[in-house]
Amino acid sequence: MLRIDWVRPSSGSHCCAPQGHRHVIGLVALVVFTVLLNAMLLGCENPSIQEPEYSGFSPVEVLAPTQAGAPEAADPFPDAKTVLWKIEKKGVKPSYLLGTIHIGDPRVTTYSKPLEAIIDEASGVVLEVVLDDQALIYSMQALMLTNGKTLADYVTPQELDEIMVLLTGQSTVNPGILMLKPWAVMVTLSQPPSSGLPMDMQIQERFKAANKTVNQLETIQEQLGIFDTLELPTQVALLRQAMDFHPQFNAMFNKMVDLYIAGDLPGLQRMSVEYLEQTESQELDELMLALVDVRNARMVERMQPFLATGNQLIAVGALHLPGEKGLLALLHQRGYQLSPILQ
Repeated sequence: MLRIDWVRPSSGSHCCAPQGHRHVIGLVALVVFTVLLNAMLLGCENPSIQEPEYSGFSPVEVLAPTQAGAPEAADPFPDAKTVLWKIEKKGVKPSYLLGTIHIGDPRVTTYSKPLEAIIDEASGVVLEVVLDDQALIYSMQALMLTNGKTLADYVTPQELDEIMVLLTGQSTVNPGILMLKPWAVMVTLSQPPSSGLPMDMQIQERFKAANKTVNQLETIQEQLGIFDTLELPTQVALLRQAMDFHPQFNAMFNKMVDLYIAGDLPGLQRMSVEYLEQTESQELDELMLALVDVRNARMVERMQPFLATGNQLIAVGALHLPGEKGLLALLHQRGYQLSPILQ
């Protein structure tokens, strides 16, 4: 998913803008407001992208047995302590699965020797979504209200002031933020401070610079479309929950980074579950089902042609890996051998 980072407008300015390269691919997080200028600054000449076949797949059908009450398969990797895995199957070259974290913190973008070797030797990378010019333009449009109303029509004046302070540092109403959909503000408030080009984007740019293939498992329309399926009252309810939780966010974020560095996939999953239990929100439960479980089923299906090619690095948010419905379990069910690579 993507993320929005706002900067305080300069004197006399009537809009807000992303700063530098503050756009982030992909997690649960994760939705961003960016501009075409940033793509141009990144030198986004489109890399070689092979669009997978997206027709004929129904996440509802894939998840139906579980939803109907059938017992779930046990997690085959309940004690996983790494975010990097080798994927093997007889007759094809091995590929690799990397669980990423969508930030640019040097603690996570200083890669281990095994990961550096894989990045150097892999023929291509497969990301959740490739952030190119078209994706940037679409995301900019998708975040905006188009029903003739503004954010002020959905929250109280006091809440609007609080939103402005949280996003810009001052209570002055910012016209750009005023046009955002409630879910876009909610996702923005659920993101950590920017600390440079995020991990996913750095990997994308390295493969692009090496003239290797750069592919995606989803489209930007699919990712952002998850949020647009939410009714406006649900979006507002989730926004209010994000505002209530915001004072605790930095502590939660620091814990998440520590777990990621330790490669503690079960710990990351427990942390997600604990957050859902703390909020006691049916709306958030349903959103997380769409953001993680349903997308896992879709992504593992779309990985198949890339795994058949072999020698690919598949890089997706780390929360997609663990659990009975995680990518590790789903690949195991399809007959792949998965081996942890300790870093």
